Amino acid sequence: LRRLGGCALLHEQEESILAEGNQHDFAKILRIVEAYATLVAPGDKSKRSLPKDAMKFLLLAARQNKFDKRFVKVFVESLSVFPIGSWVKLESGETARVVASNPEDVLRPVLKVVLDAEGHSVDATTAPTIDLKRSPAVRIARAIDAPVGVS
Repeated sequence: LRRLGGCALLHEQEESILAEGNQHDFAKILRIVEAYATLVAPGDKSKRSLPKDAMKFLLLAARQNKFDKRFVKVFVESLSVFPIGSWVKLESGETARVVASNPEDVLRPVLKVVLDAEGHSVDATTAPTIDLKRSPAVRIARAIDAPVGVS
């Protein structure tokens, strides 16, 4: 969450609007989307946050009443904490790409393993797809940036 300063300015500028509580629901939704986009895709790549960290930020901000909790909940459930296309390192050491979300359990997406525990590419035709909701023994260690040389 160290690279979230870009959103702080956004919140300070809109604090008076939120305090008045007169924002239209569409505007509330757009603020959430704009904050997320600002965090995961800023112009300066060194300030980019991983999608998981951006989701954590939104959830924390909602708890602090900076965003409408109803809309943040729907947003997180729709995209998942691990959005489709993001990368994770499993506790086994394997690297996987998120290929689907589980709206019922946003912490347990569906993954496609692309690198084994030693960092070797896994053949795409034989690479396992793992639904973490149905595989309780498989756990995500952390979200990661896309591995170099893997698309």
